[in-house]
Amino acid sequence: FLLGLTSGLLGQQRIATYYEQHTPEWTVRIYEGDPMNVREYHLKNGLTVITSTNKQQPRINTMIAVKTGSKNDPGDHTGLAHYLEHMLFLGTERYPDTKGYSDFMTQNGGDHNAYTWLDITNYMFKVNNDAYGAALDRFADFFKAPKLYPEYTEKERKEKYENNKKLLKFS
Repeated sequence: FLLGLTSGLLGQQRIATYYEQHTPEWTVRIYEGDPMNVREYHLKNGLTVITSTNKQQPRINTMIAVKTGSKNDPGDHTGLAHYLEHMLFLGTERYPDTKGYSDFMTQNGGDHNAYTWLDITNYMFKVNNDAYGAALDRFADFFKAPKLYPEYTEKERKEKYENNKKLLKFS
């Protein structure tokens, strides 16, 4: 198999070869001669996981792209995907503190962010290697059991409304 890779810094195109290994649960694509040691795992449940190595930074970066974005908003509730993106950071059943996730990331040399686009919402974080398991546990809980506190529901709605008004003034 061949894959064309483009280097944005060098403006050169290179051809990378890869091979695949298969198990009943996943298929992994391994790129030959890749200094970042990229592994592309395709899981049986449809999820794709991409890993790579960077020995200069002792942190792990993780992203998950959810196949829902602003184009999936109901016509009478525009901004719903972006609104939910913000609400997920405000506590879960197992980690109910609304600032707990952010505080955990800061205390462990990391940070987090998210964005909503037309067809996806992308959540990401990076954290020191030794805190990765605990960070991933908190991150996964966003998607399993978000709290969606009523008192923050209205606060976030108003904040999104004010942001949208500002954007409309500049268009």
